[in-house]
Amino acid sequence: MQCVRSSELKLIGTHLSPKPVIERKCGVKRGSVRYHFSRTSISRYFRYLKENGRYFMKTVTARDLQKNVKEWVGGLRQDQTLVTGQGKPAAVSVAIEGSDSRELMSIASPPATARDLRLDFFRGLALFCIFIDHIPNNILAKFTLQSLMFADAAEVFILISGYTAGMVYGRAIERQGFLIAAVRIYHRVWQLYVAHIFLFMIFMATMAYTAGVLNTSLYAEEFGAANFLNEPGLAVVKALTLQFQPAFMDILPLYIVLLAVLPLVVAGYRSWPSVVLFVSMSVWLAVQIDKRIALPAYPGPDQVWFFNPFAWQALFFLGAWCGWRASRGGVSWLNCRWLFYLAAGFSLAGFLIRFSWTLHEFYDPIPVSASGELLWPFLSKGDLGFLRFANVLALALLVSRVIHPQAWFLASRAARPLVISGRNSLHIFCLGILLSVLGQLVLNEFFGGILMQLAVSAAGIAIMIGVGVFMEWFDAAQRTSGSPVGAPVAGKGARG
Repeated sequence: MQCVRSSELKLIGTHLSPKPVIERKCGVKRGSVRYHFSRTSISRYFRYLKENGRYFMKTVTARDLQKNVKEWVGGLRQDQTLVTGQGKPAAVSVAIEGSDSRELMSIASPPATARDLRLDFFRGLALFCIFIDHIPNNILAKFTLQSLMFADAAEVFILISGYTAGMVYGRAIERQGFLIAAVRIYHRVWQLYVAHIFLFMIFMATMAYTAGVLNTSLYAEEFGAANFLNEPGLAVVKALTLQFQPAFMDILPLYIVLLAVLPLVVAGYRSWPSVVLFVSMSVWLAVQIDKRIALPAYPGPDQVWFFNPFAWQALFFLGAWCGWRASRGGVSWLNCRWLFYLAAGFSLAGFLIRFSWTLHEFYDPIPVSASGELLWPFLSKGDLGFLRFANVLALALLVSRVIHPQAWFLASRAARPLVISGRNSLHIFCLGILLSVLGQLVLNEFFGGILMQLAVSAAGIAIMIGVGVFMEWFDAAQRTSGSPVGAPVAGKGARG
């Protein structure tokens, strides 16, 4: 059972009914409070909650309340309860005047206890799309996110990662202080770094084995790993400093660098949010103007990071700001109707243009909605071009307004594989990278027709789902045995 905050009770009296509270008395057990409202004020209040889509209501019997009140009170957190008397948390029940006295209604706030399934669902979708897109000449890549908008799965993954990090660690700073939260963040950075190095070594071992068995370095050159075979000592050192980034090995270094800066950014959001956002957007704009602003990479003096951190930080930190604000009540101006219509119009235009390009690839006589040469300067993936940036933000706004965090289809069996994969994103991402490499080898060495492409894609996704299910089972086993786990509800942290 959850309870009503004092601010919510004030909301009833201020906005819905002049004096709705007609009685306040001791409840079923000591430490409990029962509030009685008129039918009119209660119905108006629940209508308000339903329209905002942030709360739900359920009915419990007085007997169940008596039986479980002690357990409920013990499980409530101080900042989620209506504090009474001597500052102790209380179970709060709401009864409708004139109804059966044995039926009590409780109000619960899902954001306090329930996970935002949208984050897991779309992150899982992005991971599947990344795997499919990384297999060259894959027919299914024509129907992933990149065929429906100017951006692709990488932008979705980074935006959701920033939002989740801002929400989780922003709340940690508020509750535990900057030092403890920073330690948690850098512990996560260390986990990502170890995962990246481990993935790098498996990747290079695969390249070396392939070169030996096939007696050719063709695949090593195609995947950007030839320097490792030529000078392994230097290549390993450059990999440890995140400068050596073969094919498919460039997203985690970007995430590591951005997350390492997050403590300072979130601390800045608490004091000067406008200044931090202005600086972030200014750096992104500078990259669009001067392409020389980049981090050097190995090998060669002209090599730079494919995902330019100076550009992609704008998307990550803007997502982090939205997540940080979501834990503090949200951003009111994002609910403006005109902004919703603008986002919808831009997303529709992006879909029509991008999908026309996809259809044109299948059948040349089909005309394109807009010239790719005209829009190409604004579609840079490495430097996060304007159209990519704006498109993913517009779609994120639409999703946040149209889809409820606990929408029924997100909790359905059909969506469960995506949700599970998104919940264990680090493991699934690393696995997807390795599977895409193996998939490319299989398609190149054996029959690479459409049926084989579909089979390889289906097998890879099945393996990713299977590993996600295993991770969920293992986490449940740990939780049952009482072992500490790192899996959060929204606001407590995030696996992956």
